Amino acid sequence: MLQESIMTADTVEQAIAMACEELGKSVDEVQTEVLEAPKKGLFGKLKNQAKVRVFYEEGVSKLAVAQKYLTDALHGLGLTNIQQTVTEEENYIRISLEGENLGVAIGRRGETLDALQYLVSLVANRSGGDYARIVIDSGNFREKREETLRELAKKIAAQVLRSGRSSALEPMNPYERRIIHATVSEIDGVYSKSVGDDPNRRVIIASENPKKSSYRKPSGNKNGNRGGRNGNRDRRDNRERRNRYDSNYEAARPISTSPATYDFEKEFLRSESTAEKEVKLYSKIETEE
Repeated sequence: MLQESIMTADTVEQAIAMACEELGKSVDEVQTEVLEAPKKGLFGKLKNQAKVRVFYEEGVSKLAVAQKYLTDALHGLGLTNIQQTVTEEENYIRISLEGENLGVAIGRRGETLDALQYLVSLVANRSGGDYARIVIDSGNFREKREETLRELAKKIAAQVLRSGRSSALEPMNPYERRIIHATVSEIDGVYSKSVGDDPNRRVIIASENPKKSSYRKPSGNKNGNRGGRNGNRDRRDNRERRNRYDSNYEAARPISTSPATYDFEKEFLRSESTAEKEVKLYSKIETEE
């Protein structure tokens, strides 16, 4: 049933506010039509007041509101030939999009699709009443994305189990992070947690039994040297071996449980002497006159 109110006032804005107050609705919940614009006569005096019609359709379902808003949004993206298929599930309403050039509606990693879903839900639920959860899909994108994320979680979890080092995934939205957490929870020996703030919040997959250091001190006293008459020779031999070791490799240490990263320059400099570092890093730098 159509509900309307016609009001006059000095300005259009005042007339709309008065009509909304009479209908008990906010400006966002109604449609407006300016019947007469205000007119001024000589010396700036108001000759005719503004006259507006404010109305809304009572009993329109949230689904109808959602579909209309979605259609307008798609038209704004240049998508005019898109069909909407509605499936009402137990806990939500799914709107599936079919048509040409759907990649525009999906966006990078589904970001545009998520934005459309968020806005449509806001508009559809602003009238109050029971909250309607609306899911917008396009070409089964969400189902395919979910399967991809599950396989990714399994692959990263397997790597973490082998290496004992944790691994950070790319930033994801809450829905995608829940998929990763649910998948990892089914795998023994690993766990997951979310770190950071949106939109850069990401999931870290870590081992429940991180590997310990593989470095062992030589047997003997607390300094790693054996006593007796051969102690001096053993200490000298140990010192020579340690010097040879330190000149070629970094001392063994426990494997970090922080997210695995690769620093090219650090790895490069680690294996070169000071003189060779400077030559190799800067020998190619030339100045032009």
